[in-house]
Formats: sequence, structure tokens, C-alpha cells
Amino acid sequence: YSFSMCFERAALCANDKVVAVVGRNFFFPNKPAAFHETCTAYARTNALVHALLFLISGPSALLWLFWAELGWQLPPHPAMAMFVSNHPSLANTFAGEETSTAACQPTASVYVEQWYDWLCAFANFHTEHHDFPDMPMFRLANLRRIAPEFYSAPALVGCDDGIVGTIERTFAKRDFYACAGEDQIQ
Repeated sequence: YSFSMCFERAALCANDKVVAVVGRNFFFPNKPAAFHETCTAYARTNALVHALLFLISGPSALLWLFWAELGWQLPPHPAMAMFVSNHPSLANTFAGEETSTAACQPTASVYVEQWYDWLCAFANFHTEHHDFPDMPMFRLANLRRIAPEFYSAPALVGCDDGIVGTIERTFAKRDFYACAGEDQIQ
């Protein structure tokens, strides 16, 4: 897990530089032009900041940024539970009046306590973030409070598992990313 997270972060850093140069994020080929324009603006700003940091402080500044971003995604940091569980493939049953249908839940939120929300910069409200991507992260807790029928158990599988329970569930078996193998979920 730790090696793959290091590799993923390095790949994302490299991808940002590719986007800055070519003006398109090839991971999202079907997104509209406005999405690619926003990605490109972000990537170019990011590249400029990295270049300035490199010129002012040398390569150690960029290495520090890389490890600082990576550090809260690895054990033993408690935020690791949020990172490893953002895009599971959880079987969920949505009960209707006459029937219920099984479906795959491709995102997960982790609700612990308010200190955890701040520690994770509110990214632990991950399902809410996917439902409302333009909403500021710090407002996602309010969304959960006003719409508990969508953002609490039993509607949201695993949300109340806590830090240790989330990590145990995540590493208990091999799984598909965000329901990519939905037809193979048991």
C-alpha cells in the first residue's frame, strides 16, 4: 500500500506537468473543454509555484512538499483511513416501497468526530463531495446535517465504521476501484 501511494503521488505530480505543457488532462478524455481549461490553469499555476520554489529554495523544497502531501496518506496517520476508503466498491441495498435493488456504492465518507473533519480538511465527506463537487469542502458537514437520509447509515454503507473499522474493511480483501468491477461484487 505505502509503495503504491508513493508511486501514485509521483505519477500525479508528473501528470500535472504534462497537463501544464499540453493543455489537456488525458486521464479524462470525455470531459468538456471547460474542465480541461480549468485543469490547465491549475497545472500551470502549480508548475509556476514549483519553479519559483525550486529557484528560491532548491530541490529540497519540492521534496518536502511531496513528502508532506504523502505523509498524511500513510500509516500511522489517522487520516489514512479516509484516503484508503474514498473509492471502494461497497455493496449497498436501496430499499423501495415494493422492491429493493442491490447496487454498488463507488464513494465512501468516514464520519468520526469534528477533530477528524479538520484533520482531513473535510475530505472525509467524500460522497458529499462527489454529489456536490463545487461546494466548498468546509460546508460538506452542513450538507450531511441537513440531508441525513442520504448521508448516514444505512443509506451510506461504512460511514460509521470509525478509523480502525474503515482500515480493517478496506484491507480485508482485494477490491475494485469505485465499482469498476461492479459485476463481480459479492
